[in-house]
Amino acid sequence: MAGGLLKVTSTAGVNYNAHNALTGPETEATKIIKAAFDAIKEIPAKPADYTNKDINDLKTDANFQEAFKAIYDAEQAQTTPTALETEIEKAFPAKGAPFAQQIWDKIRDTKLPYALAEQAKGSKVGNIEDIEVLTKILNNFTGEKLKRKRKAAKQQSQTKCNTEATQHKTTVDCTKITNPEECKPEVGCKYNETRKACKNDPKPAVSKTNQEAGGSTKNVKCSDYDTKDTCEEVNKRKEKPVCAWRKGKDNEPDRDKEMCRNDSFLVNTKLVLSMADLSCVR
Repeated sequence: MAGGLLKVTSTAGVNYNAHNALTGPETEATKIIKAAFDAIKEIPAKPADYTNKDINDLKTDANFQEAFKAIYDAEQAQTTPTALETEIEKAFPAKGAPFAQQIWDKIRDTKLPYALAEQAKGSKVGNIEDIEVLTKILNNFTGEKLKRKRKAAKQQSQTKCNTEATQHKTTVDCTKITNPEECKPEVGCKYNETRKACKNDPKPAVSKTNQEAGGSTKNVKCSDYDTKDTCEEVNKRKEKPVCAWRKGKDNEPDRDKEMCRNDSFLVNTKLVLSMADLSCVR
């Protein structure tokens, strides 16, 4: 009876000393009381001595970390595992009140940042008992957070666009290019075979733009291209070839030298001769 402290026999009642029931030889007979006593001893005497094992487990949990980052707007610099665990423990100390109590304490101590639902600015949420008012406050905070997220996403997108535009406008320093294959017209460069060096030349880049748009070729100067590859590159996406890597024809300079020449030279020459013949007929 009484968890083993009292015992009734056919002749008399037997009682055990309470101290012996917990630490002495009678503990086998009073094991229920002993178990209860041991459990009570495990409870910390002060809240500050309480070790919250929940936080120690949760701070390494991936789902909890994501929730923490979303709620507390953790900065990018705090997204590394170690840094994030430190931030979590700052917000929810492992020693002190249990995790659930810390959550409710934070909610109760939250102050309204502005007058809301007929409650004055600075009012503590914990002092508001009207469920309808609390619901309005919760909905307002949720909406405000969504607005901040959308604004941040818009700013991030705008920053990305500005960065890409700046990068696009950045001029390539052709003089630093040592690989002839990288010295291309589309990046505003031309390779000088004589000096074996890459140099800046915005004209090819303009020509490349015209090629892509199928536009005018009047700005193309074939003699500016020092290699066969760059010479033939100009003709891409053109209705008719603009330049050709060949030896000179009649009335062209350096006839025996292969170089990038205007492919329309023969056409223009024939046109001039035809016009001359026509004028003679008249």
